[in-house]
Amino acid sequence: MIEKGNQTMWIKSAIDRFSPAVGSAMLLIMLMIGTQIITRTDPVMSQPIREALASIPQRLNWGESTWIQSGDVPVPSNQEKLLDLNAHFSKEYLRLGSFPAITAILFVAYCADARSMSGHHPPNCYPSSGWIMDSSRTRTFEITRLDGRTVKTCAYQFSRERGGTQDLTVVNGFFATEEFFASTLEGAREVVRPSLLGGMGLFQFQILFQGAYLEADIEEYASEIIGGIPKHVFDVTVGRAGDKSVGLVTGDDS
Repeated sequence: MIEKGNQTMWIKSAIDRFSPAVGSAMLLIMLMIGTQIITRTDPVMSQPIREALASIPQRLNWGESTWIQSGDVPVPSNQEKLLDLNAHFSKEYLRLGSFPAITAILFVAYCADARSMSGHHPPNCYPSSGWIMDSSRTRTFEITRLDGRTVKTCAYQFSRERGGTQDLTVVNGFFATEEFFASTLEGAREVVRPSLLGGMGLFQFQILFQGAYLEADIEEYASEIIGGIPKHVFDVTVGRAGDKSVGLVTGDDS
């Protein structure tokens, strides 16, 4: 299993590189994408995932809000191997019409073995990079997409001292095939088995906001990004029955 420090090394580097000026925000999404059983050595099974990620548009639209690609965010090759990425997407986005500027990094990847997901879980990985979690501010909320899918999330608040106090909010969630969604790793583990044992693997997204923001603003920005991801990307990751997601088991782990 990959050590926790190695799992978050490139994330920490990306946060430091794209940390905005006072009053702006940074948004990082890790959207774990895959099918039942995918390995790095099986390009045939990985191809639909690669195509889905490549089709994520330069503009993510949700209601009257638009996020537009503003640059590439390369994942170091050694980190790609350490994270065992089958496919990934990594771009910087900018929220149009916002001042001060709100920037975002959209990262997409997949873990076929659910057991390796523990190091990606915010309460585990961010403290290992020097962030202190305020457990009293942990909360859950849901994002309802236009395709009928209800995406469960859990928001975690972190801070650290580096030339002053830095605040970081991480909105995290898990999902898998058969329209399964969960807000925490504990909830996901209740029904998801490692793919090597015949399970479905596990998908994950993270949204990071750097700076001090109202809870309502965090929920709004997270909803814009999740809502702006095209339907066909979710069709590949969780199935083609988005309109049934509300009626299926959704890993309510509150």
